[in-house]
Amino acid sequence: MCLDTWVHGDILLIESYIREYIVSLKNSLTYIRSIDGFLVKIGSIIYDLEDKCRDKTCDPKKLLKEILSAKELRSYLSRFSCYRDEIFEKINSDPRHKNLRRYFEVLKETLESIECTGEGEVILETPPATWAKERIEPRIVIEEEIRERKKFSFDLYSLIKTLLIVSIAIFIITLVLIFTH
Repeated sequence: MCLDTWVHGDILLIESYIREYIVSLKNSLTYIRSIDGFLVKIGSIIYDLEDKCRDKTCDPKKLLKEILSAKELRSYLSRFSCYRDEIFEKINSDPRHKNLRRYFEVLKETLESIECTGEGEVILETPPATWAKERIEPRIVIEEEIRERKKFSFDLYSLIKTLLIVSIAIFIITLVLIFTH
């Protein structure tokens, strides 16, 4: 481990951070199937590491390297090492993964050191969320029904307005005829 620059108390605390993130990443990588999902998870770990190292003497880059080089993660990371170029391209071009650019070398070294296995198990482009599509479709139908109701209610409103005006006009004419005779 590269923890030799910290005092003994800090080493124990930092080792517990590393263990915590190794377990978290391992659990997440069992179900993450996309490059975006992988990068989002790494980004959240980086965010947490930066926050924990803010007041301490630890280096988030070193900690990330320790986490990613854990032996128990190699088999989970191996399927992502098949898509190094796509991952590096996303980090450099996608604004959602901008915070990973400072850790590019760590990610590059890690993925290049792991043999590619499980090619084809990773989704290159994340499909749109199914819940979003399901929410949009019924909404369109509802909006069409509302437009139809508004159109109908507008016609009904015009009819009622016209009948009211005609009734008032007949009432006034009737009053005029009654008082003039």
